[in-house]
Amino acid sequence: MRQNILYLIIYITLCGGVCSCERMDIPVQDEEGIGKEESTPLPEIGEDDTRDGSLEAPYTVAHVQMLGREGIEITDAWIEGFIVGWISGSHYPAGARFDAMSAGETNLLLADSIYEHDPARCIPVQLPNNSVVRDTLNLQDHEANMRRHVRLKGDITSYFNVTGLKKTDNYKWTSTSALEDELIATSVTGLYEDFSECNVGDTLVTLKNWRTRVRYQPNHWVVGGNMYERYVSICHTDTFTNRPYECWLITPPINLARMKNPYISFTTAYDNWDGKAELMVFIFGEKDPVKLGLLPRLDVLTANPTQCGARQWLPSGEIDLHSFSGIQYIGFRYKGKSTGKDGTTFYIDNIRLVDKK
Repeated sequence: MRQNILYLIIYITLCGGVCSCERMDIPVQDEEGIGKEESTPLPEIGEDDTRDGSLEAPYTVAHVQMLGREGIEITDAWIEGFIVGWISGSHYPAGARFDAMSAGETNLLLADSIYEHDPARCIPVQLPNNSVVRDTLNLQDHEANMRRHVRLKGDITSYFNVTGLKKTDNYKWTSTSALEDELIATSVTGLYEDFSECNVGDTLVTLKNWRTRVRYQPNHWVVGGNMYERYVSICHTDTFTNRPYECWLITPPINLARMKNPYISFTTAYDNWDGKAELMVFIFGEKDPVKLGLLPRLDVLTANPTQCGARQWLPSGEIDLHSFSGIQYIGFRYKGKSTGKDGTTFYIDNIRLVDKK
């Protein structure tokens, strides 16, 4: 096995609701353009990938398929992926089934993506007869195993005339539930959000996996800007005084477990300062921050009259997230008490999450 792993390392090295406040167009701070990173449940193969087929560093489906193209077979190797289906009959890919209906008990389909439906991106996994692996993992008896993320040990070799896993004799779930697996799959390890995919005037942030949360009096995050630039803003208007309001803008889940040096930054601006509203930034591990009570607050700069003038963008600085782990969310909280007229408007743009190398 060590000789085969050496071949693999050599190969990799060579290949390498509408607010009544007036929205204003704010001069946008110059930023270096960076594309948005799609969430990927597992890292791609690259020079920095040190997977060796051990339990701690299992191969992905992409690794297994690469080994197959090189004609390499490995015994007693660990692999990981999402259970996305099974194979009906004796032919593949014609027999690929991406559901648990009428599933057989002898095999599984494994993929690097939780919602994979392309047989070319999957590998077949044998569930040997009279084994704990078959009794525990097969979809015929355990439909809830669909979409679960699992690590499996067996022989990487030909199965159904493609490279797969045979003689599977051990497994380990990587999380406690299917919901947690899906959360991991939708989490991100990089983010650059400038709201360019939203339409000016939208009252909901329609970006995938972003959320808003309103507490007390209704107010909304609104997309502002023009055909060239976008940002998100929020303000509050109430004919009564001293009524509380609170509204959150929450990022997609961030997978800090897959980041070595995580940092987040953004820019903010304000207008019509009334001394009542505040914008704070928190980090938390569950979807709904309102139910969590006291939250860790991030030490960041947000726009206010002591830091900058009205409608001037203020960088937050780079916030080190090293002290946090697992799946986390970043929440921007707009909170205050009404003054009986238009309150402070806050603007947010260029939310950037990076993994510094």
